Amino acid sequence: MAACERDAIGVGYKVKVREKIMKMKRMVAGGLAALMAVSMMACGKPKTSMDIDYKVSDYVTLGKYKGLEVTVTGDYSTETALASMIQSAGSYAKDESQTIVQKDSIVNVDYVGKLDGTAFDGGTATDQTLDVGNNSMADGSTSFVPGFTDGLVGAKVGSTVDCNVTFPADYQSTNLAGKEVVFTFTVNYIAKKSSIDTLTDEYVKQNFNLNSVDELKESARERAESSKTADIREAVTKQLVKNAKIKFPKDMLKMRLEEYETRFKKQYLKDGTSLEDYLSQNYNMTKAQFESQVKATLKENLQLEMALEAVAEKENIKFDQKGYDKYVKNLMDNNNVTKKKELYKLLAATEDAGEKYLKKMYVDQKACDFCVDKAKVTVETAEKSTETSTETSQ
Repeated sequence: MAACERDAIGVGYKVKVREKIMKMKRMVAGGLAALMAVSMMACGKPKTSMDIDYKVSDYVTLGKYKGLEVTVTGDYSTETALASMIQSAGSYAKDESQTIVQKDSIVNVDYVGKLDGTAFDGGTATDQTLDVGNNSMADGSTSFVPGFTDGLVGAKVGSTVDCNVTFPADYQSTNLAGKEVVFTFTVNYIAKKSSIDTLTDEYVKQNFNLNSVDELKESARERAESSKTADIREAVTKQLVKNAKIKFPKDMLKMRLEEYETRFKKQYLKDGTSLEDYLSQNYNMTKAQFESQVKATLKENLQLEMALEAVAEKENIKFDQKGYDKYVKNLMDNNNVTKKKELYKLLAATEDAGEKYLKKMYVDQKACDFCVDKAKVTVETAEKSTETSTETSQ
């Protein structure tokens, strides 16, 4: 489709490294985000940060951690979550009442572009939803060369129509610049804007892999609740860390940074490109800038990790196999893995290191649950109304 786009620049934009790094911030509070990889050290020293032996009470002095008062603000309604899901899935559905394309129609088509009777590269696409009036994709993401959608007006659903289009003389593809081509469109259906009110079971089945509107609404309710829960956990753990005094065991942060870099290289530099070149070419960033951003996030993660470890010790929160198995099963489902060893390898260079790390994270998770359950939480909605969750006994 690129050949009939007015400007394809920016469509394949790159996500900034900082955005990737920010995903680590919910490592402990949210579950799986381990960034472990073996970093071989000199003989007699720990091989990974997980091998560093320390007593948490020597490094963490807890402040208040029970009855923390926090406020979270957001729209956690099922309706908002449902609207967001519809928007993400595709905002248009079939309009069975419309059979002829109008000047302002939204229409789903397949098309083939030909130059001198031969299909040209980038000129063929299927299942494209177009805004005829604006000569663009329905979502506004792409505008087309002048006249691209003009020939669709008056076409019937199910018909095939040819549209003559002349590319601008300054078009970026020189083999098409100034040339007249023919686009052959097959009109699949006329669409209408999807909304909560227009939802049908058929639309849900096509776009969400669910069976009914009721199932979609339940999924939206769960998503909204999950979003609220995540925000509460983040607010509570942020206050927990703020109230504590935390130092790191010797070389802990340094090793975490080395481990992250090792894992990053293994994932993104498989073709032998150097880290410096990769960062420069893809993110316009130096290695020093990269390490500074990663280190800042790893520091936040480690502070939270140690604070939760201290809570676990203080409250005698222990590892239990039954709960751990359930925790692991959930992570396996969320990461599309079928065996524990596969999950452990996502966390570290060896199964043993990954298992050790995940068991520690599970206990930290239980400590996080404890702090959240004991917190006094105020939830403010967009309308400034509030609902308050007071401390619950455990």
